[in-house]
Amino acid sequence: EYIEDSVNDAVEEYLDEDYPAECAAEFARQRLDCSIMAERLRHRDADEIEGIIRREATEEMRHMIDVTLGEYISDGKSEVAIDFDAEGLANWARNRFGVEIDPTELGAGDLSTRRAVQESLSDAAERKIKEADLSGIAVFMEEDYGARQFSNWSRQKFGIEIEPQAIMDAIEDEDGPKPGDLVLDRAREMYHRREIEYPVDFAMEMTMVMMRQSPAEATGQLVNWANRRFELGWGDEALKQPPNKVREQLLEASAAFVEANRMQQEIDIALAIEDDAALEAYFQQRYGVGLPDSMRYLDEEDRPKAIRARVENLLRAELLYFERAILLDTLDSAWKDHLYGMDQLRDTINFRAFSQQDPRIAYKREGSSLYGEMLESVRDRVTDYVFKARISPAAQMQQQRPAPRPAPNGSGSGSISGPGMEVSGGMYEA
Repeated sequence: EYIEDSVNDAVEEYLDEDYPAECAAEFARQRLDCSIMAERLRHRDADEIEGIIRREATEEMRHMIDVTLGEYISDGKSEVAIDFDAEGLANWARNRFGVEIDPTELGAGDLSTRRAVQESLSDAAERKIKEADLSGIAVFMEEDYGARQFSNWSRQKFGIEIEPQAIMDAIEDEDGPKPGDLVLDRAREMYHRREIEYPVDFAMEMTMVMMRQSPAEATGQLVNWANRRFELGWGDEALKQPPNKVREQLLEASAAFVEANRMQQEIDIALAIEDDAALEAYFQQRYGVGLPDSMRYLDEEDRPKAIRARVENLLRAELLYFERAILLDTLDSAWKDHLYGMDQLRDTINFRAFSQQDPRIAYKREGSSLYGEMLESVRDRVTDYVFKARISPAAQMQQQRPAPRPAPNGSGSGSISGPGMEVSGGMYEA
C-alpha cells in the first residue's frame, strides 16, 4: 500500500500537465526572487515563458522597491511619521541591488531624493532581470521532461529502471498499462523476489555468525529452520555441502514455497481446526511451538485473525521483523518531530486571534495537517528503505545468549543497514 501510494503521488506530480510550468515558476523564483503563478505559464513555449517571467519580475521588483523605500524615506502620503534612515537605505540598496549610494548625498530625504533613489534602484533591478540567464527554462518545456523526471525518481527510489520513452508511450496508449503500472509491476516483481531470497539470506548469515561460537548448534538450527519452513526432511549431512550449494537448494525450496502460495495453504489448514487443544497440538507438531495464552478462548471474529497472524509470524518471520523494525524506527523519529512541531504550534496559536481566526479551530486544522505530513514522511522513508535495507543478525549475535534462533519471531534486536539509513541508537546502525 505504501509503495502504491508513493508511485501514485509521483505520477500525479511528474506527469501532470502543469508540472513543466510549476518547474519554470520555481526556476524563476530561485533566479529572480520573484513569485509567478504557474497557471500563467501553462501551454506556452520557452520564449513566451521567458518573456512573461521577465515582465512580471520587473513589475514585482518595482512594486517591492516602492514599498520597501517607505521604510527608509517618506513618500509624503503616509499618516505615520517615518524617520529618514540614510544609512539603512544605503545598506539595503547595496545588499539587494548592488547599487552604491552615499548617505551624505541624500540630503534631508525629500520627495525628489526618493524619486531619484527609486529610479536608480529600478534601473538596476531591470538590468539584473534583463541580463539574467533563463535558458534553463527550455529544459522544462521539452516534451519528455516529466517522463524523464519520473524515470529518475523510480531509479533513485526503488532502483527500478524505466525508459522515459516507455513512459511516454504509456501516456499515449489509453488501452495499455498506465505509467504508474510500469513501476508497480516491477516493484511487485522485486518484492516477490525479496520474499524468496531474504529469509534464506538471513538464515544463512545467522548460521555463519553462530558458527564462530557453536558450529554444531549452528548447523542444527539451520536444519531445523529449513525443515520447519519448507518441510525438506534434511539431516545434518545436508550441510556438508559447500555453503553456496546449501543456499542454492534453500532458494529453490523458498521459491517453490512462495510460488505455490504455501503460506495461504498453511493458514487454511490452521483455520480449519476449530478446537484450541487440537490447534495447540497441530502447532506443536508443525512448527515446534504452542499457542500463546492470548490466542485461547477468542471469539469467532478475532480467532481467524489471530491464527493468520500466528502462522505469518512463523513462516514469514524474517521479512515481518524487518518491515516492523523499519516502520517502528521511522515512526519513532517522525513522531518525536511531530510532537515538537505541535508544541511550537501550541506556543504560537494564540497569535491567530489577531488575524481574526479562532485559535482552537486553527490549532485543530493545522495540527491535522501536520499529522498528515508526518504520515507522508513515514511512508516516503519506509519506501526508500524497503528494497535497499536489510537486518543483519551479526550485531545481535555478538552480545547475546548462547541459543539464538535463525529467525526472530517478532521481538529481539538486530542491526539494520542499507543505503541512506540513519543512526538512531540502540539496535540500529548505518
